[in-house]
Amino acid sequence: MRALESIALSTLATHVQTIHYEASELIDPSTGDSAYFQSCIYTREEYSKDRIEFNWESKSCDMSYKSIHKHFSSTLEEQNVILHERHDIEVLCRSIKLFSNLKSVLLSFDGSRKLGQLWFTSRAYMSWEDSFPLHLEAILRSMSAARNEGVHITTLQVSGFYAHLSHLDKELLDLAESALVEVSTLKLVDSVSLLRFFRRVKLDQIKSLYVQNCYFVGHDLIDFICNSAPALRRLILEGTPVYRSSLKALPSSLDLMFV
Repeated sequence: MRALESIALSTLATHVQTIHYEASELIDPSTGDSAYFQSCIYTREEYSKDRIEFNWESKSCDMSYKSIHKHFSSTLEEQNVILHERHDIEVLCRSIKLFSNLKSVLLSFDGSRKLGQLWFTSRAYMSWEDSFPLHLEAILRSMSAARNEGVHITTLQVSGFYAHLSHLDKELLDLAESALVEVSTLKLVDSVSLLRFFRRVKLDQIKSLYVQNCYFVGHDLIDFICNSAPALRRLILEGTPVYRSSLKALPSSLDLMFV
């Protein structure tokens, strides 16, 4: 976030046309509890085995069990401060509107937080269902803020979004509609659940839809095109099987391409 702010306040800001936001894994709040950590994240037996197997002592990188837990706890504390006040959204909104020539936002959910090279780190992560919507909200709010400042973002690409979003979440639906009002190109890669969510959002400006590696989307895809994207002119499907019977429901004017 500091790097983003730095660039936004520099002379480079006017040259930025694309932002790639890599959503990091978030730490499960339960990890901070010592008993939970010892029983569910990294047991003392596993620690003892690792010390021997990886020969930590002879490599001068010996770590105490307490220091490992403290490492996770410190990271969790920093995360809690950011998420409690949503400083991530604040920084994004403050920065993204300064990129006056910004056209594209890429949102990737296949990155991860680097907590050393400890093999058990994934046990400490928050579930997708809880963490992914937080990142999505941050991007949508920043895009909405940018639009209000006259920044015209016309392309959104999302990859690896697996969390299920409730179509009853009116606040998020309204936010998505506001943030994407000027987006004309939407690219969804391995993000079936997001396509299903967007069925409930009116996206009148979408003219090109690119769907890659999304499975079992026939009904959802047709529903989205017919009800949410009335201006759609081009549909590109890559690695996304759709029954021919479903394709018959598409508007005849639609330019359909298989890659």
